[in-house]
Amino acid sequence: MKSIEKFKTMEQLENWIMNMVSSVNEVMLKDNMPKKKDVIAEAKEYIRQNYNQNISLNDISGKFYINPYYFSQLFKKKTGMTYQKYLTDYRVDRAKKLLAETELHI
Repeated sequence: MKSIEKFKTMEQLENWIMNMVSSVNEVMLKDNMPKKKDVIAEAKEYIRQNYNQNISLNDISGKFYINPYYFSQLFKKKTGMTYQKYLTDYRVDRAKKLLAETELHI
């Protein structure tokens, strides 16, 4: 932090103060700005909450206002698997867990 004695004129001090206030303001605005949505993370969370429903590719892409083809490509790029495979694998994992941890039968 600079000492006030380092400024030779009042104008230099005012400029320094204005720059500091501006910097603080930018940081505060940046922290308060909404973060860019991660649609695939949100879609995966939606699947976890609704895996027992009929969730088609058209349904889920419509929920996030994305073209189904683009959603499919983006999902595969981000997860390494197709939407349908992810959904099926999640359902199978949940079924295995329910069979192992409960008295439910097939």
